[in-house]
Amino acid sequence: MRILVLIHRPLRSLSTGAARVIHDTYTGLSKLSHDILIVSLSRKGDETNININELQYIDLREDILSRMFLLPFRMLTAASREGLSFLQLSIMPKIYEKSPKILNKVTKIVKKFNPDIVISELIYMGFLANRISMETCSDFIIRSHNMEAEYLSILAPNSMHILLNHLIYPLEQKILLLPSRVITLSYRDALLFNKIYKLDAKFLGIPLRKLPEEFACERDVEKLNLKPYNYFLFTGSLHKPNILVLREVIRAAKYLESKSTITIAIAGSISKALPKSRPSNIKVLGIVPMKVLHSLYTYAEASIAPIFQGSGVAIKLVESLIYGLPTITTRKALLMLPGLKHEENIYITRNIDSFIKDVQTLVEDTQLRETIKRGAQNFSKKHLNYQKILRRYELMLTAKL
Repeated sequence: MRILVLIHRPLRSLSTGAARVIHDTYTGLSKLSHDILIVSLSRKGDETNININELQYIDLREDILSRMFLLPFRMLTAASREGLSFLQLSIMPKIYEKSPKILNKVTKIVKKFNPDIVISELIYMGFLANRISMETCSDFIIRSHNMEAEYLSILAPNSMHILLNHLIYPLEQKILLLPSRVITLSYRDALLFNKIYKLDAKFLGIPLRKLPEEFACERDVEKLNLKPYNYFLFTGSLHKPNILVLREVIRAAKYLESKSTITIAIAGSISKALPKSRPSNIKVLGIVPMKVLHSLYTYAEASIAPIFQGSGVAIKLVESLIYGLPTITTRKALLMLPGLKHEENIYITRNIDSFIKDVQTLVEDTQLRETIKRGAQNFSKKHLNYQKILRRYELMLTAKL
């Protein structure tokens, strides 16, 4: 089976987030003997075909008119720290579909590849993917990572919510109602899509691959001045929902500073948001390579992954569960991943106000941590098995062929 994947931004860091999900999904499918071609569009695309772990990948450069039209919106996105990104995203799908030069570039590649299936990762390549699928008589699938209107409203200022809803909700609905099948990364999103947009969206699980145990190295952890099994790990990208969580993590660390020897290790670009004046039990790691992140998860005592806002699924939550870590999160996680139970395989904090106390409980109660750890390991085996999830994807992809 030949699978063409269209994404609206280049694949950069593959260690976490959406890029990690995309990478792990399609490298897994390629090992099941499927041919994969991933094509992205960006203003700096070099248009060369490169190999990423057996995946063919091409980052196409936008034509000059598309770049000129999108430039002011990209400047607004950067100036607002993604707060106004919905303006750019609301027009991008139509520009990509209508631009003759972009269509010609993609069509030229598609004719050589001759796909059986065209997949739009997120909704923003939906119009273009639909057009390509019709021209090639290919099956068309959209994989949604979030309810975009809900997710973007978290990033946007409150004063912009009316405009955002006016632009994004109709766009999301129009794209999702194209003649396609829809996959989500969250059980909650599948339910909401089915309820709001009257779709038969499918939640198949989150295909994340854990590196082999032997790749983990205590020395990686010790080089970061951490003691194995004596730190809680918090990792994330630098965006608004994680910044909100970071503030509470700092408060929790300050409260625990004189009460425990546990360190709170903070990795990822979210580290940039840490103030210079911070509790001594916080260790700033910054962005680390995938192998080091693997070691950090392997030798962590617990993980912090609350979801106070957002849709989709928090990749850091899934990563924590794959490693069988006792993880503190919020009630939203129960809707995103079926089978999670408080104090059985996860620890649920009710709200921001109870977060500090709940972190303290998990720090002090070693027996509770062990119970949750065993439960998380069982949950991972049952619900997050990488090969089983890939097989579900494969069954859905081949259902109409």
